[in-house]
Amino acid sequence: MGISKVQSLHLYSDIPEAVLKLDSELPMFHNLTSLVLGAGYVLRKWWLQFLEKSPCLESLVFKEGDWIDESNGYGWDEDVDEDEDNNKYNVPSCLLLNLKEIKFVDIEANAVDLRMVEYFLKNAGVLEKLTIEIFNSIDDGSEDVAEQQLEVARSLLMLPRSSRTCQIEFSSPW
Repeated sequence: MGISKVQSLHLYSDIPEAVLKLDSELPMFHNLTSLVLGAGYVLRKWWLQFLEKSPCLESLVFKEGDWIDESNGYGWDEDVDEDEDNNKYNVPSCLLLNLKEIKFVDIEANAVDLRMVEYFLKNAGVLEKLTIEIFNSIDDGSEDVAEQQLEVARSLLMLPRSSRTCQIEFSSPW
């Protein structure tokens, strides 16, 4: 409860199980406007709950690109997607009303990471800027890395956006 009054919070963990234990104990973060989530804190179930407890959030950063994949049971699950499509109430209010800036650091060109980006573009109603730093090792041997990054950028730019003012910015760590 002591951290519930913070305005800016950076959370890092390599232990997803510890994060899952926290979800039932999360307080409301009425003053939180800036959140950085590192490896382990990007479990979809958990960060959606955290966002629900952060109604004033304006800036969100996913760092370290260590997203949890679908194979371990914590990834993007079709049943949840269908519920979200049919029920707008599942979207945290900060996404609909306050979130202005999102940054993905070292995002990989895989289905899970790209679906995360798609989720935010689809639901962040007042988003002004989405920054995506594409991980530089997406080379699978079939094409040039720069060409793959360009293809990922093209596909992301084609996604529908809830916010009409959202600008998407791409960068590369090299």
